[in-house]
Amino acid sequence: MLGLWVAGRPFNRANSLPPSGGGADTERMHQVVCPVLIAREDEFRVLRDGLDAAVAGRGQVVFVRGEAGVGKSRLARELTAHADAQGVTVLTGRAVAGGVPTAFRPFAEALLSGLRRHPVPDTDELRSYRPVLGSLVPEWRPRTRIPGAESPVAVGEGLLRLLGVLGGDRGCLLVLEDLHDADPESLAVLEYLAQNIGRARILCMGTVRDEKTGPGVELVGSLTDGRIAQVVDLSRLDADATTRLSRACLGATVLPTEVESSIRAGAEGLPFLAEELLAGLVGAGVLVERDGAWSVTGAVDWHLPPSFAAAVTRRLDALAGGGRGVLRAAAVLGRTFDWRLLPAISELDEATVVAALREATEAHLLTVSGATFGFRHALTREAVLADLVPPDREHLAARGLAALEQAHPGLDGGWGELAARLAEDAGQHTRAAELLLDLGRRAISAGALATAEGTLRRARSLLVASPQLEIRIDDALIEVFELTGQIDLAFDLGDQLVGRLDMAALLPTGAAGLHRRLARVAVAAGRWDLAADHLTATRITAPLQVSAPDASDEVIAAQIALGRGQLENAARFATAALAAAERTGHPATACEALEVIGRVARQRSLAEAENAFGRGLSIARSNGLEFWRLRALHELGTVDQLRTETVDRLRQARELALDLGALALVATLDLQIAAGLVKQFRPDEGLAAARSCIEASHRLGLATLPMALIAQAAAHGQLGDSDEMEYHHHNP
Repeated sequence: MLGLWVAGRPFNRANSLPPSGGGADTERMHQVVCPVLIAREDEFRVLRDGLDAAVAGRGQVVFVRGEAGVGKSRLARELTAHADAQGVTVLTGRAVAGGVPTAFRPFAEALLSGLRRHPVPDTDELRSYRPVLGSLVPEWRPRTRIPGAESPVAVGEGLLRLLGVLGGDRGCLLVLEDLHDADPESLAVLEYLAQNIGRARILCMGTVRDEKTGPGVELVGSLTDGRIAQVVDLSRLDADATTRLSRACLGATVLPTEVESSIRAGAEGLPFLAEELLAGLVGAGVLVERDGAWSVTGAVDWHLPPSFAAAVTRRLDALAGGGRGVLRAAAVLGRTFDWRLLPAISELDEATVVAALREATEAHLLTVSGATFGFRHALTREAVLADLVPPDREHLAARGLAALEQAHPGLDGGWGELAARLAEDAGQHTRAAELLLDLGRRAISAGALATAEGTLRRARSLLVASPQLEIRIDDALIEVFELTGQIDLAFDLGDQLVGRLDMAALLPTGAAGLHRRLARVAVAAGRWDLAADHLTATRITAPLQVSAPDASDEVIAAQIALGRGQLENAARFATAALAAAERTGHPATACEALEVIGRVARQRSLAEAENAFGRGLSIARSNGLEFWRLRALHELGTVDQLRTETVDRLRQARELALDLGALALVATLDLQIAAGLVKQFRPDEGLAAARSCIEASHRLGLATLPMALIAQAAAHGQLGDSDEMEYHHHNP
């Protein structure tokens, strides 16, 4: 049962707040919170039944939807307590409001807190997904990034498996709050979970504010309309329920009539507001307890303003010393905040700040757990921010940015998102754009491409007169467009940059670097003529002092020739690229050149192809280039298959792909292995490989599915299972 603190009663010293520099200490104050559910029995029963079903192996996603203050988080806490009592593993994360999204934020927060309490066993089931889950758990992030490995589908599948392992036979409850503020990657993972959770021992509960708009609210509506997820809609309490809640908050059988009527009128059916208004009365000494009975000492209306914002303002006014300034500074930082930044922002000494935090906790404006402070509710922070005029908010945001950059110079660990928001709130748009560019590049590195695109577009929208920064942002956007397959957008933006006279001087790689990137984009898209045009422009715009051929350009030329079927030219360019790469010490380019050489050689001599791919494998191993090592092993395995149908090196490539989290390639290799084993008349092994490919193809939506089903049918045929063979042949 949640504790209750009222004026004049002892408080709990079990969790102390951080001491001030002057030696003062503060204590955690209990909040005026209803200890029991009021008029939510039916809604809680739906959640409890959903948890019971999940524990039995029928997983599902349930959303609790309603306006701010209606009790969504209260239901989540009640379900969490119930799950804990049942031995269910509980993980909780929250999306955060703000213009700068953090990819996978609610899932990452849930896992980071959960993994500290529930160590993950090193199982074969999770092996291939650990690199993918590096998007959520930083220590699992691999040194070698495989393009496309961090897709939301792959992350979602990895998350399902991880939660299944963590939950075991007891099941797992994943609580995601404030999904109306969720980032694009989180929403994509959530959609995957909803569609694939049915056979897992997992209940995913999400909360969403229905008065908000945006992708999160739309996804919840779409999933529930399609009956993929369930929704529990919370409405406001009626007058009777509001009265019962008020009494339960104070452990009373009855409250003064004027108090109950005022709470009913002021709260308007919102449980949170009812609790806040009671807290205001108790904190002001208007509502007091004597000998187990509650009575009023003054006019209730005077202490019960007509709106919540006015109630918060009145309590701010009542704070002593610099309390009001401390709370304003905290509100600028966010719903939760690092109290150590507040002295610099509020321009008060640490002892005064700690005293203000203590008083604000007593006034039920803040909550505290250990060293972490937060506003009691999102509405509380919004009310404090509403008390600020724009110049005040800009000033506090500027001081907050300066304090944050001094305390965390690298802005790692999520501080970059806060810094960008503070810079924007402070009106420092160029600085905000710089920070957003850095965040966008970090998102690209993490494979969170939707977040990267949104962040970079926001950065570009803030610029007024900063040509160099604008070009750097556009250069990063071209990379995002390339990685997401938005080829036309990449070329359109690239053409805009090429047409700028100042581009060559302002872009870090110069005009030649931009044309080189666009040439690679065109190669990836199979647009050979366009690739050749950009490659020619690369050579024209390169510095005049560069006379020797660039290894990277020669590789691109080789790839263009190979795409056009000009094998002799491809071999010549690739050989030149290899020589230049070895001369200048670029092993990755050497591996890329040897791959082209091997593919050309494979047309006439498998021995020559094996020699080229083997040389690439050796270079990759010597230089720790895991991506190129994987590609070389795959090519060597393909040569073996063409020559003898052996699958040993394909299996080596599969093991490495598992280690690197290259799940789509694992499925492709399973298909090749299955085909090879069937041709060797090893149907049992071939069937296992085909089934592995089929499962991954279904889960990840891969194009390998039809051929895997054919391989499965062929294996059944060799085993004499004619019925199974016919079924899988006619039901691909």
